[in-house]
Amino acid sequence: MNFPNICIRIDKRNILRTKEQKGITFVQIQKWIQQTIVLDKGNYIQQGREKMQDKNNTQYFKVEKEQQIRVDDVLEIVYSALREKGYNPVNQIVGYIMSGDPTYITSHRNARSLIMKVERDELVEEILRRYIQSNSWG
Repeated sequence: MNFPNICIRIDKRNILRTKEQKGITFVQIQKWIQQTIVLDKGNYIQQGREKMQDKNNTQYFKVEKEQQIRVDDVLEIVYSALREKGYNPVNQIVGYIMSGDPTYITSHRNARSLIMKVERDELVEEILRRYIQSNSWG
């Protein structure tokens, strides 16, 4: 069975509507769809088995790393998100660094999840580095 030009839509009353209703029943279309899915899935599994049969080649598994965000970028985003929400950014960031409690940081602009990706000691290092640079001590 081949139904290349059929557009299927089931409305609220489960009535089948097609572009060309020439004696094609819902059951026929349903069987055709199921067979097509089974065949495609079978081909996909078979191709995978064929690739795995070659034990002489090393199989590769690639995990994409999350994009690394710099600590100063995190601080800038968090600072601006806190300011946008009307908080005192300095007090809130100090509260987070001292306690480790992420609720000091707003979730606005994803600031809370961003700051939690950075270790608190890295935050202190970056803040101290910026302070030293701004005072020309280094």
